[in-house]
Amino acid sequence: MAWWIWVIGGIALLGAELTLIAADFYLVFVGLAAILTGIAVAWLPEHPAALEWAIFVVLSVLGVATFRRSLAARLHVKGVPSPSASPIGAEFVLPQALAPDACGRVEFRGAYWSVRNGAGVDLPAGTRVKVVRVHALELVVEP
Repeated sequence: MAWWIWVIGGIALLGAELTLIAADFYLVFVGLAAILTGIAVAWLPEHPAALEWAIFVVLSVLGVATFRRSLAARLHVKGVPSPSASPIGAEFVLPQALAPDACGRVEFRGAYWSVRNGAGVDLPAGTRVKVVRVHALELVVEP
């Protein structure tokens, strides 16, 4: 394969990681491996095609295995809950009043959720509530 195909492919992978796909830095190292393979192919005048692929695979695996975890840990924002973090125990302020066992909608952690009053009392707007359980995609809250 021509050296420039490797370089263009590597740049495309880097661009995809940075703009389109959140692949947790896997594509960064695969893209860098492709660019480095393109440079190596440009320097090697006569070589078998299998050597290109071997260089690419070795550089990709080494990059991911050696550097990905530390780079991802350094660049990720600290203190932001992971998408899989349980909402149970989280607190927020109700934007609207909820009667006992009534439902409403609330923005919580960047998404809109159904929220149900699990307490036996009215919850006026502005009440600080705590998520006591999650039922399907519904947050059950109490004061």
